[in-house]
Amino acid sequence: MLGKANGNGSKNQANQQDGKWLFEKQMRTLEKLELMREVGITRKETPYFTWDVPLSGYAFPLHTNFEKFVSMQAESKASRGIPLFVFDAGIGSGKQWLPLMKGMEGKIELYGSNVLEQQVVPELAGRVVVCQGSSVHQKFPQKFDIAVSRHQAAFEELEAMLSLSRILVPGGYLFMVGDARTMPERETIMKQTSVALMAEDSFEGIKAYWLLKR
Repeated sequence: MLGKANGNGSKNQANQQDGKWLFEKQMRTLEKLELMREVGITRKETPYFTWDVPLSGYAFPLHTNFEKFVSMQAESKASRGIPLFVFDAGIGSGKQWLPLMKGMEGKIELYGSNVLEQQVVPELAGRVVVCQGSSVHQKFPQKFDIAVSRHQAAFEELEAMLSLSRILVPGGYLFMVGDARTMPERETIMKQTSVALMAEDSFEGIKAYWLLKR
């Protein structure tokens, strides 16, 4: 009888743990859906939110409004009379940056890259190159305060991290968002790059890191 009771107790405990896990997963999903609403991301054909993501949602699933973060950093730099240098790996046409750039004219120096040749907005003429995320450091000097990559470096995320970290000044920030299946583990990042981990998060197959250049 005691053995049977213990067996039922173990089963009930397991059911409670499963119920807790399911509840936490549901709450996390609701939290992330609310964050998507806050930063302006809407579900489209792709499950990875790679196209037409507003600047505010660039760091998703990290709980950070990327547009506000860049704006605050730019204002801090401007108070010292210097612009904020930003690099966007996978910038596309660059149209997503225009509202912020127009509102902070002269405070942000924006550059970027694309894997394939494509037309960019006139404001970024001569500032966007065609290259892989892993070779950005061969095209640009070490002068950037912020670098960001959203799904630009498929299957070479670690190499892209190494390259992008090389164009950051000490104290610069790197945001990497990609497929959770191919993003490197934090231990690998810490061992092989000159960055410190600020935050990490994942949601529905997406993984994101917020890193600080040492």
